[in-house]
Amino acid sequence: MCGHCGYHMQTVYKHTPRYVCRGMVRTTIARSDCNSVRSPVVDQVVVQAFFEAIQPAKLDALEEILAAQRLEQERLEQHWQEQLKRMQYEARLAQRQYDAVDPDNRLVAAELERRWESSLQQLRQTQEAFDHFQQAPPPDRIPSNLREMFQNVSDRLPELWPSLSNPQRKELLRSLIRQVIIKRPVPDHIEIRIVWVSNCYTDHTCLTPIHGERNVSGYDRMVTRIEELCKQGYDDQQMAEQLTKEGYHSARSTTGVTARSVQKIRLKRNWNLRFTLLRSADEWDDHWTVNGLARECEVNESTIYRFIYAKVIPAEFVFHEQQTGIYLFPKDDQLIALIKKSLGHPRKNRTNQQNPH
Repeated sequence: MCGHCGYHMQTVYKHTPRYVCRGMVRTTIARSDCNSVRSPVVDQVVVQAFFEAIQPAKLDALEEILAAQRLEQERLEQHWQEQLKRMQYEARLAQRQYDAVDPDNRLVAAELERRWESSLQQLRQTQEAFDHFQQAPPPDRIPSNLREMFQNVSDRLPELWPSLSNPQRKELLRSLIRQVIIKRPVPDHIEIRIVWVSNCYTDHTCLTPIHGERNVSGYDRMVTRIEELCKQGYDDQQMAEQLTKEGYHSARSTTGVTARSVQKIRLKRNWNLRFTLLRSADEWDDHWTVNGLARECEVNESTIYRFIYAKVIPAEFVFHEQQTGIYLFPKDDQLIALIKKSLGHPRKNRTNQQNPH
């Protein structure tokens, strides 16, 4: 059932089956469906709730509720019967009083006639209400054979479920579920109310994949959070994991935020990662980067990396940025002199080898 308009929803079998409500389109001038959800998302919630309901403890609780409802039904029926008998007696009494009055006493006769008519009207209303009460379906019972079957398969049914046919699955679900009401208050959330045969209900909320990233609940807050985490030095994967822990999710994911979604949001706003900023900068936190040191020494970056690996640059001059691991070097004249001195030796050796005399 559609939770927006109350009409029955239809199943539309496309690439991904959907439950669609077209009640408003058929009955009003509405141009679009008032409700449309992915059926696998709803089915998973309903089936899982059914598995939980057929546990022996839940069946015992259901039997207690149904038994209490049957007692209440019997009590109400007795109440209606007593009230109906009282209305019938009052109507007969009013008629006898009217029949016994002297017709010449018109004022008294008119008053008694009015009382009789009022009693008859109350009798009709009580009879109609009692008839309506009797038309209401009595509380269901769980058939003994079905209950015994549930108790035997409650542990195995989840693994047997994929092998059952659709008619078998529907028959099992309908044995306990009277109605499923679906509502979609926002694009990425579905509210599901399962009405059981006891007329009790359970409410469930679940996420559903959507196409537009902007339609994700809390999207603006998530964008702000990405900017904060980016400035703190998180990479895309780390940001995705942190956002997932905080309860955010991507448009096409119901389990959390993907690194790809974070990257798209970040690149669209030209927010560079700390690693990228460091790699392109000459200085960072009063230190030279590889780019900056190479510029100071008038060499290319590969020479600096080669000097690091060969330990030409002593370890006490090599630092790592804490979050990214990028090389940093102190702004020390001694380091510059050491590198320039090291650059001179290879040239001199090559010259000596070419001119031995």
